[in-house]
Amino acid sequence: MTAKTDSRNKKNLIALIPTIGERQNVIDVILECKHLGLGVLIIHQGASNFEEILLERDSDTHFIHVKEKEGVSKARNIGIEYLKNVCDYEYVMILNDCTIPNLEFIEQALMVFRNHHDLDVICGACQFKSGQVAKSKSGEVRGWGFMGILEPTMMIRLSTLQMLKGFDETLGTGSKSRAQSGEGADLLFRVSKNGGRVLNLNVVASIDLRHSPSHSMKKDFGYGFGFSTVGKRHKMRFHTTLRVFTPILRYLFLERLATSPDRFLNTCAVSLGRAVGLLVPPKLVRFKDNLK
Repeated sequence: MTAKTDSRNKKNLIALIPTIGERQNVIDVILECKHLGLGVLIIHQGASNFEEILLERDSDTHFIHVKEKEGVSKARNIGIEYLKNVCDYEYVMILNDCTIPNLEFIEQALMVFRNHHDLDVICGACQFKSGQVAKSKSGEVRGWGFMGILEPTMMIRLSTLQMLKGFDETLGTGSKSRAQSGEGADLLFRVSKNGGRVLNLNVVASIDLRHSPSHSMKKDFGYGFGFSTVGKRHKMRFHTTLRVFTPILRYLFLERLATSPDRFLNTCAVSLGRAVGLLVPPKLVRFKDNLK
């Protein structure tokens, strides 16, 4: 466990955590955020209210219980709306219920924000327990670069989130549409189209407590479908088409010897989802358009 960070962060930064996963991971995420001195806002979806996981409750720990499971984007938006009445925070760290923030990223991102008032979002890499790292090219990010950034690596100004009305609720894990991904990339595209700037740092922003990503074929299809949906929406159809079969090619030439053969079927599901997402006319899918 890392050393506690500067207490000033506590009033500047809050971690936004929708919980839909395994309980022990949630507890670990909350404890690490509190250890780092961050505010914590948990939005728990489901019939059971397990507010007791908060352990030591204080003024910087907030809990919202929502009975209906409507996806991570809906949960995050409920949290963003709640924060309108909590004036202590300027920045939001977007996390999942299985990702913990990295102190080095927090310190660097807050310093960059304080020195560059024209920046709206700062991102980093995501590292899994296995050591695998998902990262994007460092520097200012534009256009297609948004597609490679994961939600649990984002620190964003709360004012920007509120101006854009948060995440598109038809995108993301648990949403009622077929698009089970893409809400982060969609948000970054909208930040850019509203004149905002996005910076990527060459540092791990969050650590995923899972050994590696593990999904059902249905979920992987949904992730691929969301990828293409966002690409089409933001006029990146050509780039998206070129990457329909990228997951299969990556598996065959890079991952085949290092992963289970069963993973190939999931990889095919991602590519199939991307292909279907490109072919399905937008009118057949109920997507709320948050673009101004």
